[in-house]
Amino acid sequence: MEKLRVLIVDDDVVDLQALPGTIALHLKNIHIDTSNSALGALQQVQGSQYDAIVSDIKMAGTDGITLAEKFRALCPDTPIILITGYGDHDLAIRALRAGAYDFIEKPINRDYFISSLQRAIQTHQMRRQIAEQQQTLEHYTHQLEQIVAERTIELVEANAAKDFFLSMVSHELKTPLTALKGTIQLIQRRVTRVATALEPLSSEMSAFFDALTRDLATSIRQIDAQTRLIRDLLDISRITTNTLELSLGYCDLVPVVRETVEDLQGFAPERAFRLALPEHTTVTVLADDKRLSQVIINYITNAIRYSSPSQPIDIGLTCQEEVARVWVRDQGPGISKEVQKDIWQRFHQVKEVPAQSSTGKGLGLGLAICQALITQHHGEVGVESAPGKGSTFWFTLPIVKE
Repeated sequence: MEKLRVLIVDDDVVDLQALPGTIALHLKNIHIDTSNSALGALQQVQGSQYDAIVSDIKMAGTDGITLAEKFRALCPDTPIILITGYGDHDLAIRALRAGAYDFIEKPINRDYFISSLQRAIQTHQMRRQIAEQQQTLEHYTHQLEQIVAERTIELVEANAAKDFFLSMVSHELKTPLTALKGTIQLIQRRVTRVATALEPLSSEMSAFFDALTRDLATSIRQIDAQTRLIRDLLDISRITTNTLELSLGYCDLVPVVRETVEDLQGFAPERAFRLALPEHTTVTVLADDKRLSQVIINYITNAIRYSSPSQPIDIGLTCQEEVARVWVRDQGPGISKEVQKDIWQRFHQVKEVPAQSSTGKGLGLGLAICQALITQHHGEVGVESAPGKGSTFWFTLPIVKE
């Protein structure tokens, strides 16, 4: 164990001989240096590191304040205990203000002196430990900053590679799916022509052609579902890289909503859609009408997925001052406030609310894409819902005045 080091400075020979013995008697593992002059003490401090300095406040050629200031300049973390004579209180107080740790009045009370010296040594050790810990912490902080910088570069590169991969794979998948859908549609037309040419059909042949027609229609719906997934991947990749472009133009929002719902009704003929649109009114917005249709389709698809097939879905458009509001309302189980905080995040899927209708499993990208698209249109998105009371998803757009 490293020995503690104490320096005693006093031009009184008696005290200079007595104090080391007192210290050695009460404190173990300690090395004591002495000096009978201020100049000699300053030279010793320059060459050694001390845990405490004990100095007489009045010495030949200097005063306690000047000496304390010189000690503080040479070893700012080393506590200094000053020994004062009777009547030197004002000088001692000034020395304390200059940075001295404590003062001991003559005649010296040995118990108080040892106690003060112990506290001074402990203070110095704590200061040294804090400095070492701070240095270690700064070292670790620097290392951590380097690691974070390296990982950030890696993440940026990995994210760019991911976006490129998604874009490439999506394009590669989209082409064969389009060709496959066209082939199945061609088969549908041929099946219809063959069935017509063979009429009247027997009950067995009629059942065969009906089953074949249903299977082909199911295949097209599955292809459409996969195509939507691929489109979502492409869109989220473009959104992430800020390369999603809109074909903006002035359009009437009323027919956009109506035609979107009518087209979707053909894909879900079993569902009841109730449409509420303003009559004899034009609602002009500056928008990409195809992208607005995409948002409405996403809203309605979610409503279909999370509500019973026997329940209708309401779609509406209202205007208030300079804002148009499109909304889709279902009568499903509803969404709690806690869940609503996360539904607009990418790849988030509402596990707390089970799907009640099969519309194809999504990737959790639809609402994130809706939010990005409407934000690019300078609009807002939102949801109003509560458990057991259904959900209403909406978006707003600024109306363009004539």
